[in-house]
Parts: sequence; C-alpha cells; structure tokens
Amino acid sequence: MTSISNSETDYRSRFKELQSIEDKKDFLIEELLAALDTITGQQNELKSDLDTEREVRRRLQRTLREAQPVQERFALLIIHLDADVFLFEDSWIHEPVEGGEGMVSALQENTHEYLSSLMDDVSGVEVIVKIYGDLFKMWQRYEEEGSSLGSSDLTRFFSHFNRTEPLVDFMDIGPRKESIVKKLSGVLGHYLTDSRCEHVLLAAPYASIDPIVSPHTTTLSPTPNRLTIIPPPSPSSRTRKPYDSLPYPTTNLFDSLFIHPPHPKTRKKHSKSPPPPAAPAPPPATANVPKLRIRGAKAHERREEPSPVRPGPLLRAPSPPPGYAGPAMGMGMGGQKWGPMQVARVPHGRNEYPRGVMEGPGVPVLRWP
Repeated sequence: MTSISNSETDYRSRFKELQSIEDKKDFLIEELLAALDTITGQQNELKSDLDTEREVRRRLQRTLREAQPVQERFALLIIHLDADVFLFEDSWIHEPVEGGEGMVSALQENTHEYLSSLMDDVSGVEVIVKIYGDLFKMWQRYEEEGSSLGSSDLTRFFSHFNRTEPLVDFMDIGPRKESIVKKLSGVLGHYLTDSRCEHVLLAAPYASIDPIVSPHTTTLSPTPNRLTIIPPPSPSSRTRKPYDSLPYPTTNLFDSLFIHPPHPKTRKKHSKSPPPPAAPAPPPATANVPKLRIRGAKAHERREEPSPVRPGPLLRAPSPPPGYAGPAMGMGMGGQKWGPMQVARVPHGRNEYPRGVMEGPGVPVLRWP
C-alpha cells in the first residue's frame, strides 16, 4: 500500500509540473500574439505613411518635370577655330544672316550623322556646340587668302550664329593659345563628368589635343570611344597621319565646312598697316643756283623771288620789337603786331624772325583745314 501511494503522489507532482508548463506556454503564446498585433499595427501605419510619401514624391517629380524640362541626352561639339588650321569657308560668311543659321544646321546635322553610326536612336540627343577663337586673327587669315570679307562681316556672322540656337555659342577669347587650351580643357572636363553626355567631338590643332585631353584620361579610360577627334581638312595624308596615331577615333564628316590650310611656305606675310608713302624726291642740286641773264656786255644776276606766305606749324614765337615791319612779306604791309591766331612762315634769312604768328592788315588769315 505504501508503494502505491508513493506512485500516486509522484504522478500528481509530475502532472502539476506539466500543467504549469502548459500554463507558461499559453502565456507565452498570448504574449507573442499581442506583440504580433502591435507589430502588425505599426506596419500598417508605416505602409500608409510610405504610400503617402510615395504619392507626394511622384507629384513633386511630375511638377518639376513640367516646370523645368530635363534634358535627357546630349552630344558635345568643341571647335577651336585656329586661323592656321581650322577656319570656316568664307562662302558662309559672305551672307551673315543665312550663313550663320546655315552653319548651325550643318554642324548639328553632321554631328547627328556621325552619332547614328555609333548608336541606334539619336532623335532625342541634343547637340551642344562650343566654338572658341581669335576673331582678329581669323580676319587676317581671310585677308591673306584673298577674301573680300571685312571685320564687320565676321562680327555679324557670329552674332547670328549665337542667336540661332540656345545651345550654340561662339566666344572670342583673344590671341593667346594657352588661354584657349585651358578654356577648352575646362569645358571638356565639365561635360565629361555628366552621365547624360553621350559623346564628345573635338576639333583642335594637333599640338593642342594632348594639353586639352590629358587631364581627363582617367575619366575617358573606361570608354575611350566616347571622344572623337576632328582633324583639319587636308588632301595630304602627311597632315592627317599624326591624328591617326591618337588613341581616339577620327572623322572627316566636317571637312566641307572648313577651308584647306595652305602650306607654310606659301603663306603670305600679313602686314597690319599699309606701307608709308614714299618720300618726295629731293629737288635738283641746281635749284638754288642764281640764274644769269646776259644783256649786251653785262651779266645781271637774277635771283628767285621769295616764296609767298604759306601755313606753318602753330607756335608762339618770342615777341618781336613793337616796331617790327614786314618788307619781306610784301609791299604796303606796314608795321605788324604779333598775336596767337594767325600763322605765317617767312623764307629763312630774309628777316630776324623766320617763323612767327602774326596778325594785322594785309596779312591773310591762315587756318588749318
């Protein structure tokens, strides 16, 4: 009997232990369910906030697109109009209005034609044109080529060129090539870092390409074909050979827009001002020799009559004596008074004051034209 009672007690204790475990399990389940309800509520709130923020963001993006249209893709054309290498055909400049607008269209069409060989769709690609050069040196070069263009024709041409499209610019930055190279390098670096820039075309003298491009080799190293070089138009393969050695592709689609540079040995030397007029020939040595007239047995010396009064340089001579008379000036002049308003020149050696400013009766009024 004692053993049976012990077993019953053991079962009851074990049952109580199991029952307490069940109670703990139920309590844990209730806690988990309560936590799940809390988390679910927070999730619903966050989802609602997220949907609201997403809708606000989309509405703001739509408003921004309507207010400021975003340029999707573009290509950049940079031209250094060096008068020795790159110069537009003067036929474009003879008609400044039509020529300026036509040049913009030709540059954009040629750029799109080249891009179409690199990509499938170029309809949405804008063309940004940046041209830099020395306007005065370009006019000199046209003059050397025998063109009838004037400096005003160039100014009018580029004025219409700049007004045709908002993304097209010409800038006259003077004669220093170092400044032009620095400017072009900065413009190239600015656009290369823009992910929307699809391609860059660069027209520059061969000596300027390395200073322009070398600061951006790191940016170009992943995609070297992103840059294309435009060599100068020349029928000589020797002129194009240095450009072919560059690690960038080249194109000749723009050759028809530029004149062919002449050979350096055939270049005319430009003179900035016309040569001074030739000095008048000196008078013959016998001009001052007295002439002799022989009448019978006597020879009479005949001298040239004194030259008439003629205008001379305006000056203030020392005042002569008040009683100065002018027999050398002509007959019947009488005493003269010197003043600042009239100019007379008397032949040298005829009186004490060869030059002076005189006024009085009998003296013609002499004025500068």
